[in-house]
Amino acid sequence: MNLGNGEFRSCSFTQVSTLSEFNVLLSILGQIFFIPDLTNKMSCSEMDIDIDLNLPKGTIYFDFKPLKTVKGTKYEKLRPESEMNRTIKDYSKYFEYKGFKFPTTMDLSVWPDLIFSDNYDTAFVKNKSTNSLSEGYTFNSLIRINEDNYEVLVMNKDGNILYTFTDYLLDRKAENLTRFKRVLIEKTKGIKRKKIFYYSSDKLIFYEEEKPTKFIETEKKDKKQTDNYLTLDLETRMIGNKMVPICMSIFDGMESKSFLFPNSERWKNDMETAIRYLMKRKYYFKKIYIHNFSYFDSIFMIDVLSKLGKLDFIIRENRIIQLTLTFVISKANSKNLRKASLYFNDSYLVLPHSLRKLCKNFDVKTPKIDFPIDFLNLPNFNFDYKGIVPDYKLFKGSYTKEFTLDVYAEYIKKYLDKD
Repeated sequence: MNLGNGEFRSCSFTQVSTLSEFNVLLSILGQIFFIPDLTNKMSCSEMDIDIDLNLPKGTIYFDFKPLKTVKGTKYEKLRPESEMNRTIKDYSKYFEYKGFKFPTTMDLSVWPDLIFSDNYDTAFVKNKSTNSLSEGYTFNSLIRINEDNYEVLVMNKDGNILYTFTDYLLDRKAENLTRFKRVLIEKTKGIKRKKIFYYSSDKLIFYEEEKPTKFIETEKKDKKQTDNYLTLDLETRMIGNKMVPICMSIFDGMESKSFLFPNSERWKNDMETAIRYLMKRKYYFKKIYIHNFSYFDSIFMIDVLSKLGKLDFIIRENRIIQLTLTFVISKANSKNLRKASLYFNDSYLVLPHSLRKLCKNFDVKTPKIDFPIDFLNLPNFNFDYKGIVPDYKLFKGSYTKEFTLDVYAEYIKKYLDKD
């Protein structure tokens, strides 16, 4: 499903089908369009609406892959061999639930043992249960007939309601009484459960069920300030049309450490040295915050991190919430391997603003300074450069009100007597 912001999200499980069942599978997938909660969230940036169905076009995508066999593939577990030739239960003549059977049509004229009231707003059904636990008992069902649907109350022999279901036409214009959805409600241990059965031409083509979900409880705010984390920043430069890391800086709240990567051909080796600096006892199990880690720093770091230990990811909506690096810390001759972990987090997901704005908002005593970032991209750039302050146009934000020529002039004064 296209969410309209460049992201796609799966809204169904992978289905495995034979060619003979392919048309049935298409019908099942087609019923997704009739799920209100889903269609309400479908993107429609171009407002391209199907007039007949009143649904947006082009926002649901079906992908399929033809296979000669599922054996030996990742899809094999989705359809065990023992089930591949299993006889599918026939729902074509009746709907059966908890031992009671009902026709799979909204045409009440074909329902057996149906007695209507004088004004035809209710009906009464009496039949025999098919459940072996209640074999021999009769049951009563009361049908409330409304303008565009009807509700069935299924009761036991004592008149207690076991469950209810309501039938709704899926295609009101065609008035096809065999194309409908049956919404079943029952209470189990005081919890209301909902199941929806979609029928077309007496065939069950789609089924959905609401599963009870426990909401995440809000944790109490920790009023104590923690220092159990580090910060890390990665700087890059452009060489031709390729971006290459040139420096990694680490700060643990007391001590800062920077690692230069002067050789563009072996920056991964230099980065490995920098990360190994973190893999010492004083930093075991620490959180490391990196601003915009998901969309920038991780691109360069993941390959290096993967060579140092096992990686585990927590990802949501294509963003890395947390990357865990787990590595062995015991000696080579030790029988019991001991491990430690580092947790890399994206601080931008917690504080979604630029570092400059955050420094201002939190009144940081050592704020982010202006820097001629494009100076690093010059072909003749030298890591050991000593000289005058680079040209104004090489600063990020030049020719804007954030970094005016007056600000540049004040910046130059700071370095008049310095290399």
